[in-house]
Amino acid sequence: PHAKIGVIYPQSGPNVAFGTDLKRGWDLWLQQNKGMLGDHVADVVAADEGTTPQAATAAVQKLLQTDKVDVVVGLVDNAAAQAVVPIMVAAKKLLLVAGAGASDVTKKARSAYVWRTSYSDPQLAAPMGTQLAQSDAAGGVYIVAPSDDQGTATIAGFQVAFESGGGKVVGTARLLPGAAPARTVALIKAARPKATYCALAPADAVPFIKAYAQAGLPATIPLYGSGPLTEGNVLVQEGQAAAGVQTTLHYSDQLTTPENTAFVAAYKAAYQVSPSCF
Repeated sequence: PHAKIGVIYPQSGPNVAFGTDLKRGWDLWLQQNKGMLGDHVADVVAADEGTTPQAATAAVQKLLQTDKVDVVVGLVDNAAAQAVVPIMVAAKKLLLVAGAGASDVTKKARSAYVWRTSYSDPQLAAPMGTQLAQSDAAGGVYIVAPSDDQGTATIAGFQVAFESGGGKVVGTARLLPGAAPARTVALIKAARPKATYCALAPADAVPFIKAYAQAGLPATIPLYGSGPLTEGNVLVQEGQAAAGVQTTLHYSDQLTTPENTAFVAAYKAAYQVSPSCF
């Protein structure tokens, strides 16, 4: 029997690197398994998630109506995933979210047709909240987050765990996308917290981490964050400025399990780079 699978991922825009990683991981597994999913031959149709929820929903509708797929796999952007969920539920077709971390996808919008193989945004941040509540940083953490829903959810995951463990938040700064980080860095310097916790999208993480290091803050105010802050190609761009930054994530290419060691070796052989969590 055949299974028709729609794989949807961003092929342009700010999330293209994550989309590329997602598709490469999919391709590699399928290649290693001779194009078979169990006893089904996988007939794969690729689709571009685009850069807006509208583009993603149009692509999914085409996958369902024109390409007649049985399952849709992928999605990186949160808003795109949330827009796609009701379409998949109405069509009674299976959606496997392989990237987007919006918690509502499997909470508010919970459905038997929607599963995730990745993470939820609050889940990325909560372990660091627990950890810092048991450290010197419990006396005062300054939070830096983007102004969007994803940032709000990530920070909530951190803050709930941190404060319930006895930690104290001494300030919060919201960074608009593309905004220069200088003012935020100055606010942190003036507040003199025990540590900073940061959850920013890759495009804003790189300038923030560089500005933070340039201001000489890491020596006295260590920087912690959610995993995407230092994930994949972002870390390469941050370079030495990211030395000492600690983050929590559900995956690392450094994991030494036999499965991951084999996967990383195969991925590097196929694509000449290390795999990211996507």
